[in-house]
Amino acid sequence: MCTLYSIINEDYLLRRFPIIDNPIFVHFFKKIDGRYYPTSAAFKTKRDENGLSINIKVLTLDINRFIGELTSFRVAEFLAQIPIENNYECRHDPYPAEDTQNGAHALILGDTKRIAKKLAKKSAPLDFERNAAGT
Repeated sequence: MCTLYSIINEDYLLRRFPIIDNPIFVHFFKKIDGRYYPTSAAFKTKRDENGLSINIKVLTLDINRFIGELTSFRVAEFLAQIPIENNYECRHDPYPAEDTQNGAHALILGDTKRIAKKLAKKSAPLDFERNAAGT
């Protein structure tokens, strides 16, 4: 068992979003001047979810592993202050069943529809390049 990290206003949180040019996914992003930006759809919990899946930036040891396939996903960061000040709990949820190697995983608990537009507007896409090995 690991020690849980206490998320505070100043922490940056990461949200992975799809950039797949398919009708199922195109509403999750917009492309402006060659950069991918998440839309509010990328920040809304689905009906069967108990919270929005995110990563805590300071605990994310390998951003490339978190992103996964660069042709399919990107990552945006935003301050934890946004959900916290809107009465959402941000809870460290390390090693969930769907990502058992991710110690930086966390959740914004509850239905995030109410703050999805604010999160999209205040988020910034991360820019990075993979090395020659693809990592």
